[in-house]
Amino acid sequence: LYEWMWGRMQGVHRLTDSDEWMWQREMLLKIPLHLAVTETSFYLVHRLLHSSSFLYRYVHEVHHRFPAPTVMACVYAHPLEFA
Repeated sequence: LYEWMWGRMQGVHRLTDSDEWMWQREMLLKIPLHLAVTETSFYLVHRLLHSSSFLYRYVHEVHHRFPAPTVMACVYAHPLEFA
């Protein structure tokens, strides 16, 4: 999706490996954009899972059943949360 959006913004001219500075500039723009989109979407989906009683009860509650607050609790979730 990001590559398609970036291609639409760039038009016909696409960057190659020989465009060393342009490639670095492209990455400097893409990485913050990617972080902003993924973190915002994760937050919004997580908030939706908590705000909907149906989604919380049947999907997200699996994550909160983990008995100890450890790093492994982040992957202890319903399969739909990874879809």
